[in-house]
Amino acid sequence: MGLKRIFDLVDIDHTLDFSRRGLMILFTLVLGLLWILMYAMSSNYGYLLNPYFIYLHFAETIVFGLLLSKSLEGRLNISSKKVFSISILVLMVSASVFLFEKSKFGSVPLIALIGFVSGFSVSTGYSLKERFQLENEIDWKWLILCFFIAAVLRVLVFSIPEVPYGYDTPNYLLLSLESSKKSLSELIITGFSFSGDVYRDTRNFSMFWLGIFAKGLLKLGLDPILISKLIMPLIGSLSIFPFYLIAKEVLGSKEANFAALFFAFLPSEVLFCDLYKEILGELFVLLSLYFLVSLFNRKGLNNVVLLILSAFLLWKVAVTAFTKFFMFGIVTLVFYRNRLNLGIDKLLILILVLAAFPILFLPHILHFELSPVKPGVTDPYTRYSLPIILLTDISASIFAVYALLRDKNRIQYPFAILLSIVIFSGVISGLMGYRIFPSSNYLNTFRFSLYAGIPLSMLAGIGLLRLVEDINKRGVTNSLNSVNPINSRLSKIVILSVAFLLIFDFSLATSPSTTIHTPSRLYSYLTSEDFEKLNKIDVNKSVYLVGDYSWSPDSKRFSAANWIKYMVTYKTGKPPKEVDSMDQVPNGAIAITYTESRGVEIVLN
Repeated sequence: MGLKRIFDLVDIDHTLDFSRRGLMILFTLVLGLLWILMYAMSSNYGYLLNPYFIYLHFAETIVFGLLLSKSLEGRLNISSKKVFSISILVLMVSASVFLFEKSKFGSVPLIALIGFVSGFSVSTGYSLKERFQLENEIDWKWLILCFFIAAVLRVLVFSIPEVPYGYDTPNYLLLSLESSKKSLSELIITGFSFSGDVYRDTRNFSMFWLGIFAKGLLKLGLDPILISKLIMPLIGSLSIFPFYLIAKEVLGSKEANFAALFFAFLPSEVLFCDLYKEILGELFVLLSLYFLVSLFNRKGLNNVVLLILSAFLLWKVAVTAFTKFFMFGIVTLVFYRNRLNLGIDKLLILILVLAAFPILFLPHILHFELSPVKPGVTDPYTRYSLPIILLTDISASIFAVYALLRDKNRIQYPFAILLSIVIFSGVISGLMGYRIFPSSNYLNTFRFSLYAGIPLSMLAGIGLLRLVEDINKRGVTNSLNSVNPINSRLSKIVILSVAFLLIFDFSLATSPSTTIHTPSRLYSYLTSEDFEKLNKIDVNKSVYLVGDYSWSPDSKRFSAANWIKYMVTYKTGKPPKEVDSMDQVPNGAIAITYTESRGVEIVLN
C-alpha cells in the first residue's frame, strides 16, 4: 500500500505532450554531448581517448540519430504522475545505499530492492493473454547464422594477436596447466567440493573446467594458449542461444531475430576479454534466466530441475555473476506478477524472503562483509564504465532509444533490466562511487556494466523491427496489401545497412589503431618479441625468475611475470623458481628479468 501512496503523491495528473521526433533529436544530442564529455574528462586524468574512435562515433551518433528521427511520426503522451513516481522510486533506492552500507550484508537486500523498483516502475505486468499472442517458432537458420557471426568476430579479435589480450589471461592459463596434471576424478572432486570459502570454491571450479580443456589440448599436442584464442571466444558466442530464447519468450520471434543480430555484432561483448569466469558466467546467467522465464510461462518439473542445475553451476562459476541473475530474477518475478497471481503485498513478502534467505547462510561461506563501500577509485574508465559501454554500442543504443519512443508494451522487460543496471552501475556505483559487491576495485562497476548489452540488444531488436514495419507500410493505401513492394526492398537495404553499421562499430572498438579500450581491456601485456624470446628457452636448464612481481595498480609487471611463468611451465614442464636477486641464481641456470622499459631479458648465469 505504501507504493500506491507514492503514485498518489501527485493529486492532479496531466499528460506531457512531446513530439517523438523532437525527443529522438534530443536524445541524439545528449549522446553526442556524452562523447564530448568523455573525451574532455579523459584529458583531466592524464590520458586522451583515441580521437578516431571519438570523432567517428560522434559523427555516426548525430547523423544516424537524425536519420532515425525522420521516420518517427505522431506525438508521445507521458503521464506526469508516472514520471514523478518513477523518479521518486529511483531516488529512494539510490539513497537507500546510505542505510545498507551500515549492514554487514547490506549488498544483498540492496540489489533485491534495485530489481524490485526497476521491474515495478516500468512493467505493468505480463498477462496470460499477452503470452499466447507471441510467436513460438524458432528460426534455427537465422540463429545459427548469428552464432556463426558472433563466433567468427570473437575468434578473429582474440586469435590474431600472438600474445592474447588481457591482464588475467596468463593467470588463467597457469591455472589450466596446474589443473591439467590432475586426473579427471581429482578435477571433478576439486571442482564440485565445498571448502567453506565461496571464492576458493569458484577458483576450484575454474580448475575443473580449465583443467579439462588443457588436458584435451595437451593430449592433441596443442598449446593451451588456444583456450584464450579459440575456446573462450566460442564459449562467449554460445550465449547467443539462451539470449535468443529469452527474447523470443518475452518479445516475440521477429523481435528476437533482430535482437540476436545486434547481440552477435555487439562490441561490448568482446570486452569480457580475460574475465573468463564472467564469460562462462554470462552464459549461465542467460541460461538460468531463460529457465526462470520458461518456468513462469509453462511451469513443469523439468523447468524447475533445469533452473536449479543452471543456478547451481552459475554459483560455482562466479559469485559475482550470480548477483546479476539474482537482480534480473527479481525484475523477472515482478514482470510476471500478474501471471503468477501475485498482489503487491504477496510480491513484497516473497522478495523480502528471497533477500533474507542468503543472509542466513552467507556468514558460513564468506569471510568478509557484503556491505556497500567506497573504494575511492577515480579512474573514469572504471567508474563511468556504463556510459562508455552504451557509447561503444552506439548503434544498438540509438535503436534502443527509437524502440522506447516507438513501442509501449514489448519494451517493458528489457527496459526494466536496463534500468536495474543503470541504477546499479550508473547511479550508485558511477555517480555515488560505491562498490556494492566484493570484486576488484578496478573492475567491480565494469563487470556489471558489461551486462547492459543484453537488454540493449533486445531493445535495439524491437527498434529495428518497428522501423522495418514503418517502412513497409509507408505509402500503402490498399488495406488488402499491407506491404508496399518497393518499400519491402527498401527495408531489406536498411537491414543490410544496419549490419554494415554494426561491423563498423565493432571494428572501431576492436582495432588497435582506433579502440579506446586499450590498455584497460584489449591489450597484450607482453610484446611479440618477448614472447618469441621465451619460446626459445633451453628446456634442459633450470630457470629462475628474478625480481619482485607482486601486484600493484597500473603496473604491467604482475601480468608480464605470469606470462613468463606460463611460458616456462609449458616449455619445461615445471614453473620457474622465483628469487629476489641475481646472486641467488646458480651457475649454469637461466635467469629471466622483466622491466617495463626493457621488457624480457634472458641471461645464462
